[in-house]
Amino acid sequence: MAPVCIYLDVLEGMVEHARREYPFESCGLLSGTGQAIDGIRSTSNQKRSRKEFFVPFEELFLFFKELRRTGKQHLGIYHSHPTTDAVPSARDVAEFHYPDVSYWIVSLKEKKPDIRCFLWKQAGFQEVPFTTIMQSYPQNIENPNRAATVKERQET
Repeated sequence: MAPVCIYLDVLEGMVEHARREYPFESCGLLSGTGQAIDGIRSTSNQKRSRKEFFVPFEELFLFFKELRRTGKQHLGIYHSHPTTDAVPSARDVAEFHYPDVSYWIVSLKEKKPDIRCFLWKQAGFQEVPFTTIMQSYPQNIENPNRAATVKERQET
């Protein structure tokens, strides 16, 4: 299985958002073209909870409207686990509604954030490797551009 490709700026944006929202779960939506995730839209967590998240309908609507305008695709969803491991909870599995996109979890349980990527396979999540692209990309509203190389995350 080929790894999911994601820009470093997006990964950093997910971690920054998780730290800002701590001790509550953060959440957001990821976009890009083809197979490369190069856009992040941090959203509010309507539940304002330490153990669950819900992206408000209005924010979903604005995200999909922006995708139509830019020609990008919805490629992922992310959220944080402030005090637990970066593995999908039973609630994450039960409430997952987008089987064609990647699912990212940022754990802040340890000092160094743990970021993991999952894909939906046969009624459950399967962890998959991801490649971090350290090259600048256009059209990211929330993060500045960065410099160039590619590094693959080791499977755990």
